[in-house]
Amino acid sequence: MQSPLDVLSRRDRRRRIARAVLRIVLTTGLLLALYVLAPVPFVPAADAVVRLVIVLVLLAVAVPIGFAALTALPAHRLARRPIAPVLTPE
Repeated sequence: MQSPLDVLSRRDRRRRIARAVLRIVLTTGLLLALYVLAPVPFVPAADAVVRLVIVLVLLAVAVPIGFAALTALPAHRLARRPIAPVLTPE
């Protein structure tokens, strides 16, 4: 099975990769600038660790539940069937 990039010409492939890299660099730069420029109040280390642990536990619970819910839906399996001929090149 060919990847979508194999179908493109060399020029289009380079253009898409360059656009993706540019988008990644711009997003990272803007997030870093926001981090530096935004006024963030000081949070004590112990409080930050407690918040981090709570968020990680919530994430560890939410991700498997969401994945199980998506894979259990019959519509999830049916949605792939009509587009399979479009995704697989002949």
